Amino acid sequence: MKKNILHIVLFCSVFGLLGFNFTNAEVEENNIPEPLVCVEPQVLNDTGDACIDKVLENEPIVCTLPQIINEAGDECVDPEPEVIVCTEPKVLVDGACVDPVNIHLQVISGTDSLYDNDISVIPCDSEGNGVMKSTPYCALVQSEVPSEWSQLWINSIGGISNDFNQNLYWMWLANLNIDNTSPTSPYNLSAKQYELIQNDNILFYYNTNPLYISVDNLTPSVGSDVTISVKEFGLDSSWNPVWLPSISKVVIGSNILDTDENGEYKIKILNTDSFTVQGQKDNFISSPLLTINPIVASEEENNEEENNTGSGGGGGSSVSTKEFSIEKALSFLISKQKSDGSLGDPLYTDWAAISAKAGENSNLQSSIKNYLKSNLFNSSVATDNERHAMALMSLNINPYTGTSVNYIKKITDSFDGTQIGESSLWNDDIFGLIVLQNAGYDDNDEIIFKTISFILNKQSDNGSWGSVDMTGAGIMALREFDDVEGVDEAISKAEDYLINTQNEDGGFDNPFSTSWALQALSIDNKYDNEVKDALEYLGELQEEDGGTKGSEDNNRVWATSYSIPAVLGLSWNDILEDFEKMEEENNSSGNIIKSSEEENIEPITVIPEIKNEDLIKPSEQLSIAPIVPQKILNTSNKVKGTAKNEVSIEIPPEENIGANVLAGSAYPLEENNNASFFEILSNILNKIKHPFVWLWIHLGF
Repeated sequence: MKKNILHIVLFCSVFGLLGFNFTNAEVEENNIPEPLVCVEPQVLNDTGDACIDKVLENEPIVCTLPQIINEAGDECVDPEPEVIVCTEPKVLVDGACVDPVNIHLQVISGTDSLYDNDISVIPCDSEGNGVMKSTPYCALVQSEVPSEWSQLWINSIGGISNDFNQNLYWMWLANLNIDNTSPTSPYNLSAKQYELIQNDNILFYYNTNPLYISVDNLTPSVGSDVTISVKEFGLDSSWNPVWLPSISKVVIGSNILDTDENGEYKIKILNTDSFTVQGQKDNFISSPLLTINPIVASEEENNEEENNTGSGGGGGSSVSTKEFSIEKALSFLISKQKSDGSLGDPLYTDWAAISAKAGENSNLQSSIKNYLKSNLFNSSVATDNERHAMALMSLNINPYTGTSVNYIKKITDSFDGTQIGESSLWNDDIFGLIVLQNAGYDDNDEIIFKTISFILNKQSDNGSWGSVDMTGAGIMALREFDDVEGVDEAISKAEDYLINTQNEDGGFDNPFSTSWALQALSIDNKYDNEVKDALEYLGELQEEDGGTKGSEDNNRVWATSYSIPAVLGLSWNDILEDFEKMEEENNSSGNIIKSSEEENIEPITVIPEIKNEDLIKPSEQLSIAPIVPQKILNTSNKVKGTAKNEVSIEIPPEENIGANVLAGSAYPLEENNNASFFEILSNILNKIKHPFVWLWIHLGF
């Protein structure tokens, strides 16, 4: 009986417990917190009960050029403008250091002088079009003499206005140049259009006219006669400007003398004392001063004079050496100019520009300069660009920015790391070296020291660079680099070659080769005899019109342009103006991270691994592909970026996860009511089996 009672109690206890555990199982099962699922880029917080924004530590900030990252590294800012410091006498204009143009400026009204001084002119926006250039207008403004203008033309200066009733107008002249045959000549340009050249004489005048003075020889021999001519500005019957003979005064030292009806006065040179001459006339502007420097007559000139006067008894004659006339040569070039200011082909125009600067003929310089600035020259040949750059630089036109073509860049772009231009040639290296050393480059630049090395390696055993003319050019190119190892020796060998090649007549076969050889030998004073002989050779080739003898006009223009700097003993480095080196723009900075758009690379699409500890900061610059709800297949998916390596993401099989962890937003998962009875019963029995085993053992079961 006792056992039956115990069996009943045990049976009830088991079912009671079973019922109790079913209830608790359901309660426990229903109280399990549902995991939250967050939408990228949000993640669960530390407590797991809310979605928060990611903040990615050390996320690089991407700046769009020209902005850069600030010092704190937390934002993009505009870069500070570069501070440009110019070395005197250069001045800062429009973001570049430029040389002022030194001129003499006169402003005269009737008998009153409003301004008469030397002035350094800084480029200004003369025409109001944003183009900075040095003009007579800039000079007038910078002189602080007040003026008023109607577009390109003067209304008044110093409070004195044009008087249309009396036909009195403000006029201006550059170097007393009245040539109106070319549209680019200063006379036909506004004072806002003409570009100044070093040492120009600029005259603004009203209610008066200027005088002009000239002499037939500025370096006459003692005992010879000199003719002084004075002319006055006037108009012909067609209203064209002309210089008319002026019956006026000639001031010679302290003496004031009258000209004849032709406006001339002749004097005999008695000694070697220098003196000045000037033309003067009432109601006219006095002419500029000219200085005459007499010299002692040479023995040949004395013998020639004796022979011409019949002395000597007819016992043979002395041959007079013909001297090359620079003035006649320049006049010849001017006579061959076209209406646009050129000398025809760019080849002849470029060399004429260099000779115009060497001969200091401002009229020829200004007309060619205007032509070069208004006519684009573009070539793929290195020597063409080098020659043209030399022409520009001789006329003080910046080879970087003075025209629409950057000729220095064209030259440096043809550098292959060893030499310039064609590898089989060295003339393009020699002329490239001449240009670059006057454009701010020195032997610290790779292109310079490698080009020097290339030129030295191309020198022949006899000291030449293949020909007389290129040997002369090579000497001129290397002369400024005599501190570079091997240069001095190369120049010495080249000079020996020239000396040994010179002909008995003083020339080097033709005026072209002779000119370049003469320029090279004139650099040192140790070759006086050879220089003298070469000068005589060129003098003999000059014809009556001033041009060098030749078969046709183009060759004569070419040879004459070569001869002028040679006769003057000027190398190309003496003639070319110096310009500061202009570095090529660098569009990147060590502090700038280029955007993918600027690099032409598409943003890489990456699905990042989500970790609770990651703090990701939202950023407009961070390119993350949007993530949309999708069914995840039981496969290994890959996401491709534009980088070389692919980013692979292995996605676990569907049955191993309760839901798509990349989908949707933070909402509870659906309840799972499909668990079997046996799964629940097994779960409950596992919880209670140990107490009952203990109980059964103690009850004797």
